[in-house]
Amino acid sequence: MNFMNKYRGVGLLTITLLLFLIYFSSTANSTKNVYPLSISQKTDTLPQLNNEILAFVDSHLHQKVGYGECWDLAALPLNNSNAKWDGKYVFGKLLISNKDSILPGDIIQFEGVVIKTIRGNSQITSYLEHHTAIIYKVLGYNRFTLAEQNTSNLGRKVGFSEIDLSNLVKGRYMIYRPSK
Repeated sequence: MNFMNKYRGVGLLTITLLLFLIYFSSTANSTKNVYPLSISQKTDTLPQLNNEILAFVDSHLHQKVGYGECWDLAALPLNNSNAKWDGKYVFGKLLISNKDSILPGDIIQFEGVVIKTIRGNSQITSYLEHHTAIIYKVLGYNRFTLAEQNTSNLGRKVGFSEIDLSNLVKGRYMIYRPSK
């Protein structure tokens, strides 16, 4: 399947702008890697299961899913869709973030992650010791809007937060593509 057929519906202008940005960023710094294009919105070009997971998030926004654990937000739509996963923390096909395109509806698992962000004169440190979330929107390379629950900011109800994994100083994360 060629690139244009795979991402039909995203819009030629969007693709042109994104390709220009990838080209510009790669030529501005020749040591910088060029990463695969990622879709940053829900479209008919996403895998069906990813769209189902995003629809589940939309229909449960500001509600508690399951027991309110972070894991429940990923587990319930996977089980409802008869997806293939191990029932624990392997939510589908493991993706390689600098090789594979990351899409909305993919699931991210954090283990021992520490992220330090500078905002103005302040440093903000975030800890994700053992946390599961759904990538709701791709904002750029390693930058996402996450759908999640069971956080200090959101409590046990579904909401959104943004994360920039380029500021990761410790730990690891895995991103999975749900599959049937």
